[in-house]
Amino acid sequence: MLLTKLHIPTLADNLVYRRQLFDKLNEGLSRKLILVSAPAGYGKTTVLTQWIQKNDIPTTWFSIDARDNHPNDFFTFLITSIQTVEENVGKKSLELLKLPGAVGLDYIIELLINDLLKIEKDLLLVLDDFHLINNQQIFKNLSFLLEFKPKHFHVAILTRSDPSLPISRLRSQNELIEIRSSDLSFSENDISELFNKKLDLDIDSKDIKLLEAKIEGWIAGLQLVAVTIQGKKNKSKFIAKLAGDNRYIMDYLIEEVLDIHDKKMRRFLLFTSILEKLNGSLCDAILQIDKSQLLLESLEKNNTFIIPLDNEREWYRYHHLFADLLRKRLIVQHKAEVLELHKRASIWFEKNDIPLLAIEHSLAAEDKEGAMLKINNIIDHLRETSQIATILKFGSLFSEEEIISNKNFGINYAWSLIVSGDLKTGQNYLHQLENGTADKKLLGRIYETYNLLKVFSGDVEAAFDYSQLAINYISDKDIIWKSWAYISNGESHLLRFELDQCIQSLQKASENATKLNNPNLQLVADSNTAYALRLAGRYREAYEICKNLLDTF
Repeated sequence: MLLTKLHIPTLADNLVYRRQLFDKLNEGLSRKLILVSAPAGYGKTTVLTQWIQKNDIPTTWFSIDARDNHPNDFFTFLITSIQTVEENVGKKSLELLKLPGAVGLDYIIELLINDLLKIEKDLLLVLDDFHLINNQQIFKNLSFLLEFKPKHFHVAILTRSDPSLPISRLRSQNELIEIRSSDLSFSENDISELFNKKLDLDIDSKDIKLLEAKIEGWIAGLQLVAVTIQGKKNKSKFIAKLAGDNRYIMDYLIEEVLDIHDKKMRRFLLFTSILEKLNGSLCDAILQIDKSQLLLESLEKNNTFIIPLDNEREWYRYHHLFADLLRKRLIVQHKAEVLELHKRASIWFEKNDIPLLAIEHSLAAEDKEGAMLKINNIIDHLRETSQIATILKFGSLFSEEEIISNKNFGINYAWSLIVSGDLKTGQNYLHQLENGTADKKLLGRIYETYNLLKVFSGDVEAAFDYSQLAINYISDKDIIWKSWAYISNGESHLLRFELDQCIQSLQKASENATKLNNPNLQLVADSNTAYALRLAGRYREAYEICKNLLDTF
């Protein structure tokens, strides 16, 4: 887990005070949702951070990225962010999120709401970059949280586009405060305060008016103008040259920003733009230099669109727009070096035990073989923690032939397809994998996955046969897969109402779960055992198991 995603952003110096926006945000504390929706570069994150600091509001922050689109991942980060302020909130919910499929997500959110009710003070949750979420289950569960949250728990969403939440209903119920680009845009007075009072650039009122007309209050564009105009003798001439829409203005200004810096710093900016998050050691690795930390601190000091992600100034990121523009320039000017930069980044992330980013950079380096090796190192963990979206994403990046040739990944990919409802494609992969291997361990895993397929398709007898095959083929040393095979076998016996055999298989799975200290296995095995014992009339034993589960979970 990248804990930098949970840090409240650090504010730069020379910020303009936005009284009207702060008053509007204050109103949001009496509504169910604060929605700050505007395109990139309008200062959404900055204005909210300013307001939080001004009012000293207890705040939890979650900076979202595209990898957070699985409900378990999303709500794990959300609850962990809350625990940075209220450490006892969501403990049970977080434990259950580690047990994918054990209970419904609705129940987990209900437990979270009950914990939030126990808090006596105001608490604000900020979801930044929410436009990166496209999972309907997340929208559904977050809507439920908004509907039933306690009044002292406040939610602010920062996004480039309106989310698939009940916005219209909240608006009609007067439970929504909206801040749009028209609210965030700098007025002439704001531009004058930034350029003349904060930055002491001595821009006359005519040029301020011209800037407002050309850039239309777009803060990122104004910041770039401020960076590039310093030291220019004829500021009015420079402002007059600005023309076209925001895209052309940004293209022009980025060249100006790069021209301000020497060759060494320009190279640093362009080469490190391949990174979502950067620190000194990582930058040293990809540029093969030292003292990158000093360069990062220099960029921050000079307000060059770099944002610290922690209080220690270890991790940074570039402003999103600035990073996009730098990457475009990198492709134009240094295309031949891009693959090597990604390769070096992948090596650094692997050495520093950040495997998902190591894999992403291997793929960006067009090293699919190296990426697959890294994936195989973590694939069982991804499956065991039900990171289905991640497995499916990786699978989509490889050809069918490449997946079949990497059999353990292929089995886990087939499992993910089946769990996500794509039974036909999952069956196709299983058929090819079964025909292409004689390895007993892999065959056992294939049969266990076939069991899942047959359960989902309603073929009870075939599911039972495959569960038997899985038990026979999977070694006792492959303890996690063996445990799931016992659970599958127990469930198959249950469907045949063979209760004694069912209980025996499930108890073997429970014993393995205890040895492994695996709460997910323990919960599934023991809850199924208790159900079978109740059906068999062994109520006291069923009660004791359920009591232990309640005490544990």
